[in-house]
Amino acid sequence: MNLSELATFYYVAKPEAGFIWLSAYYISALITFFSLLALSLANASKLSQSIEIAIIAFLGISVLPLLIPGAALDGVKSIGYSITRVAGPYYVIVQLGILIPLIGAFLTSGYYFCRTESYAVKRKSQIILIACMPIFISVIAVMLVMQLGYQLNASVILSLMISFTLMILIYTEQKERQFKFMSMIPTTREHQFIKNLARLITDPAIGLEQGRDYIEKEMIREALILMDDNKNKAAAMLGVSRQTLQRKLDKNTSKDTPIGIQTQ
Repeated sequence: MNLSELATFYYVAKPEAGFIWLSAYYISALITFFSLLALSLANASKLSQSIEIAIIAFLGISVLPLLIPGAALDGVKSIGYSITRVAGPYYVIVQLGILIPLIGAFLTSGYYFCRTESYAVKRKSQIILIACMPIFISVIAVMLVMQLGYQLNASVILSLMISFTLMILIYTEQKERQFKFMSMIPTTREHQFIKNLARLITDPAIGLEQGRDYIEKEMIREALILMDDNKNKAAAMLGVSRQTLQRKLDKNTSKDTPIGIQTQ
């Protein structure tokens, strides 16, 4: 997609010749947005075959007007520093193909974040929401500006936002990195944990036993998240037996939160 966007700058003086590159850009963008929708839906469980077929079919419907001359794109024109599309009669299908999967990804991730009991799914949903927020804002803003009749090269804005989103999603693909990323976001449990660690070290009012219990509790909790609540795998990760892990879970459940330590 970025290669297609960069290629359009070459055709400022002869915009008609850049039509194929602009079409390729839109097709790549549509594939990206539908991939985000599929990623959001697959967060809690594997996609069923019927959902996969529905996503592919909707993607095909959105791409089809771009393959028919004069349908979605009625031409290309120069705007001085780049080229932009001349909307055809079916350009609205492409717009819906961008908006619907993007909104669907937001709603799906928001639902999983609010309703699921699995913290691993909740965390991944929150990451998707954070990663997609710049795209969502830029897409809405670009569409509003274009509807008002202003001319701009939206591909530059979307390419930057999509690159930002993909960097976050690729970085957080490993569960270990998800904790690191979320610890940088204020109000998250991970961020609060880092703050509590600093307080454990610097606050003389917090005793060694309280600090040890808190760290142990958080290590167990994170191991269960990483191992999808599988206690056998979590115990192996921590180097203890399953019975020991269960005993510590029962002990931590019965204990109150240590004085001066906040959890979310």
